Amino acid sequence: MEWWPVAGGEAWSWAWRAYPGVWLFIAAIGAIYVLLVRAEQARLRRRGEAGFEGWRVACFAGGLALLWASLDWPLGPMAAGYLATANAAQDLLVTLGAAPLMLVGLPPSRDRQRQPLSLLGRARGILGQPIIAAVIFGVALMVTHLPSVVDALRPHMLGSAAITTTWLVSAVVLWSPLTGPLAGRHRLPYFGALIFLAVPFVFPKIAGAFFVFADEPLYKVYTTAPRVFDDVSAMQDQHAAGFVLWVIGSLMVVAALGALFRRWYMEDRRIAAPPSLEIPADPRAVDLLFEVQGGWAALEQLVASVEQALPVNRTGTALAFGYRERAEDGDAETGAEEMPSTQVILELYLALGAAAEAGIAQRIEADYGAYLGRLPRRRRAAVSRALAFRVVGYGSRVT
Repeated sequence: MEWWPVAGGEAWSWAWRAYPGVWLFIAAIGAIYVLLVRAEQARLRRRGEAGFEGWRVACFAGGLALLWASLDWPLGPMAAGYLATANAAQDLLVTLGAAPLMLVGLPPSRDRQRQPLSLLGRARGILGQPIIAAVIFGVALMVTHLPSVVDALRPHMLGSAAITTTWLVSAVVLWSPLTGPLAGRHRLPYFGALIFLAVPFVFPKIAGAFFVFADEPLYKVYTTAPRVFDDVSAMQDQHAAGFVLWVIGSLMVVAALGALFRRWYMEDRRIAAPPSLEIPADPRAVDLLFEVQGGWAALEQLVASVEQALPVNRTGTALAFGYRERAEDGDAETGAEEMPSTQVILELYLALGAAAEAGIAQRIEADYGAYLGRLPRRRRAAVSRALAFRVVGYGSRVT
């Protein structure tokens, strides 16, 4: 049993083979990620923040699955000792697929600009610089595609593992200025990121050009290997590898450009979005709502419902508090005897016309009513008596 795929010179078989070294490598990465996520979740709980984002876990899981598929059977052994095309595909999956996805899935950087950096922090800062990242990736890609290096390392377990590990590590360094924890101090602006993406776009094409325009096979390990497909010669295989690096690699970089443009677009939308409505600063309302269990949480939900119902153009929109004195009815079923006799009314001032104001009021009532419906019966009754809402139309208003 082989622990890692190598070039052994054996005839190719489509029978499944086990590579425990690959499994342990993938399991170790997954275990480290689980520990990082648990530590981040504990930190978020201590600070009272929302939990770790599920989409990050999905991205990391997708990247880890790509890495596993590229290293394990059947692509792993094909790339190690049978097909240059498989070697090129493995290169792209590791460097342009698995590495950026796993970086996106890592917990975000908690950059502390004012604190002195440790030795590890300085090393992270250096590796996160775009120029250094590009040089490291370029050198790693060039060395691991040299015929002498491939022919010397692929027949050995440690050598074959060293090639794929070098691709993974150099790719992590390459993508770090764009995403992941290392980008905390050196994250590129969007226009700079567009230029930086020329690195993974151009570098694989250099190796691909040698594959396409060479007059003879470059790698002894793939030339002398038993044919996986009888009608595909070593030269045809090498030309196909160049095609993979040129065309498939370009498509993967275009996908990265699409993700970058989407993030750019979402950031512009966030910046252009109108400011959130603020809860009016009124100590009397605060005191009254805090006397009722769940009163302040209900107010925050009501303001969120207002935010969702309002149109993008909010000119002339404001919140204010009003008050209404209630008769003391001593309703023990709802706990009214323990409630303040004054009801707080959140007033939304609009200048949109009667029809638009009525539609907004209906959407707010539906959303806020759904929230109240999820509360226990006695708390729902108490909150409803303590907090009310109304839309106030007041014509044009100068802001």
